[in-house]
Amino acid sequence: MHFMITNIIDYVSLLGYSLVEIFSKFTQQVLVNAGGSCDENDIRMQCSGNSICANGFCTCPSGERVVSGICTPINSQGAPGEVCEIGYTKCTGNSMCTDNYCKCLSDQVAINGQCTMQYRLVLPNHTCIGNMFCTGGSICVRGVCRCPSGMYSTSGVSICRHRPISLIHADIILT
Repeated sequence: MHFMITNIIDYVSLLGYSLVEIFSKFTQQVLVNAGGSCDENDIRMQCSGNSICANGFCTCPSGERVVSGICTPINSQGAPGEVCEIGYTKCTGNSMCTDNYCKCLSDQVAINGQCTMQYRLVLPNHTCIGNMFCTGGSICVRGVCRCPSGMYSTSGVSICRHRPISLIHADIILT
């Protein structure tokens, strides 16, 4: 049997495929993490994480190694929240490499790339301990945020105010 192929449609039909099947096979991209298997001849496969397909694997450029599927420079630095690898990445901003991420200690938060103590704000006349910060001009005295001498704060007011002269005199007379 002898067939005459005059165009691509005849050729595709002869192979038993439709144009839609052929087109979809070539357009589905497959992303492969750095360190994963790849095929240099398969145009659908694309290495991710800054890696390239070489010798059947998505390989990192020279001077980089795979960390969580991403190419990362050896002896790299990472700010809080960035990917890291213990022994290869120096975490900055007082963060530490934990579970492949530069993380702040539990009582700290990252602000502008720096781990900083997380303070709870406390109003005058409320309990204060440890990492709490008295607001409104008050200071922590024996576990309570208190206004300095000569000042006061009433219920619902979040700042310390100077006592009126008459209250200061009444305070002196009463004590």
